[in-house]
Amino acid sequence: MERRQSPEGQSTGKMVFAHFMMGIVAGRTSAADYDDDMTRAKSFGIDAFALNIGTDTFTDEQLGYAYQSAAKNGMKVFISFDFNWFKTSQTADVGAKIKKFGGQPAQLKIGDKVFVSSFSGDGLNLAAVRSAAGMPLFIAPNFKAANAANADAAFNWGAWPSNGANKAPTDAVNVTVADGDQAYMKALGGKPYMARKSGHPFSLIAFGAQTICMSYNLPVLLSMNANLSTRSGIPLVLHPLRPRSILQQELGIPF
Repeated sequence: MERRQSPEGQSTGKMVFAHFMMGIVAGRTSAADYDDDMTRAKSFGIDAFALNIGTDTFTDEQLGYAYQSAAKNGMKVFISFDFNWFKTSQTADVGAKIKKFGGQPAQLKIGDKVFVSSFSGDGLNLAAVRSAAGMPLFIAPNFKAANAANADAAFNWGAWPSNGANKAPTDAVNVTVADGDQAYMKALGGKPYMARKSGHPFSLIAFGAQTICMSYNLPVLLSMNANLSTRSGIPLVLHPLRPRSILQQELGIPF
């Protein structure tokens, strides 16, 4: 696959992906509603969108629009299964979704293999997913480092220091981003490694009643927390490709 050039015109030799939360775009009504995202991402040197999906009833419709827009605008996309919503026992459902969209023109491939990723999903039977999909797959999931060896590659979500248990670092335990990189690369034994880069100095993700925050910008985080936490149960990743006004409209909450 041809590598995108940076805005300065220099090829990095590596692909760059941006995470896109499909769970907050239920109101889009056509592929044209994705055109601005695709053209802006392409202008920033992004090669593909990771389309994060849950089990919403509107998912297939919105995936169809996104794939169609990506093809029209010279972008690539791939599905990232969010296992905050999917169960690891749903290998048939995961495989069926890949089979439905994996043959689309805008699908990102590594060679002839359909690229697939995830958010979490440790314990997912990759052999069963491959069988259900019925096509060659290149699976780069967000498994823990210790569970990554059976995948084709792995994606490390840890763009911020932590305590090693997805919570903010403490004086006693501070797992740095570099520590995480080394753990994954060692576990993969030379297989491709998908690192991450956060466009924000904090992460705010809500799971059930518990809000997990890792932050270096507490005043900003605290000013947003009261409103964003009303979306408890939905993981939120804010990124610079989505203007604040659009995010406010799509999320239905001010911040």
